[in-house]
Amino acid sequence: MKGLINKDGLLKIERAGVVKPQGCPKLADDYCGDWCPLFGEPNLYGGIVFLKLCEGYWVFDEFTDRRE
Repeated sequence: MKGLINKDGLLKIERAGVVKPQGCPKLADDYCGDWCPLFGEPNLYGGIVFLKLCEGYWVFDEFTDRRE
């Protein structure tokens, strides 16, 4: 799975070949991003990136963090 955090901290995941922002499962009108206290930092282990979010961990084989 491919994922990225854009320069504004918004989490986006590639689905069916299209990179899409991810909605927040807790707030219907918001997106998932690093402004949330439940949004962890991406961690690389053995070539795989693990990202802890409020609903558990997401695992990516390709991940880009565009935050500065």
